[in-house]
Amino acid sequence: MLEWRQDDIYSLSSSLLDKFQSLKSLHIHESTTIKESNEYITCRILSDLQQLIFEKPSKNLEDLALILNDGMLTTKQFHSNLYLKYLTISLINLHDLYILLDGLVPNLIYLKVIICQHNVNQRMSLPKSSSSKFLMANLDEFILNTNENVSLTLEQLHAIFKPLQQLTTLTLNIKKFINETQTKINLEQYLPKLKHVTCSIYTTSNIDELYVNNGQ
Repeated sequence: MLEWRQDDIYSLSSSLLDKFQSLKSLHIHESTTIKESNEYITCRILSDLQQLIFEKPSKNLEDLALILNDGMLTTKQFHSNLYLKYLTISLINLHDLYILLDGLVPNLIYLKVIICQHNVNQRMSLPKSSSSKFLMANLDEFILNTNENVSLTLEQLHAIFKPLQQLTTLTLNIKKFINETQTKINLEQYLPKLKHVTCSIYTTSNIDELYVNNGQ
């Protein structure tokens, strides 16, 4: 477990990250006490972490937790990490999650995501159809948390589910869900193998039905 604070943030550097290459499990949490004056240093560290995960991934690192206050950016220019099995990560917005699910970490068994910020353009954030239906073929458990300022629509939720057809365990903790016209969430349509569901959804109107395979 590594938590960087204002007084020791300088110690997290590229040379230190190089030593992480031998670790099998790495948990990094950004302290909420870091001030804006450290923004440049934090950006440098984020660049180092992106290299650690996607540019020069360690074959040994299978379990990674990366919790940043503002979330992490993903891009299609990143290389896929084929070694991670368990990932907990905070992302800037839904667009970063779509990219993550589009082949960046294809061999995950467990994924927990925290969405930190609202998408400026909800419609533009929807992903294009993926060329493969098996990008997350090994993913068994998925947990999605959103911050209070993040709104999520049914269309966006369906887009998240599309590459997760092997999923058996799902946890949703959505602080602001906008269900404009459709009041039924049919999870079986996208998650045919789902067996366990835990939902905490705050919505502008009632959800009439949350339909899950096998009546769960």
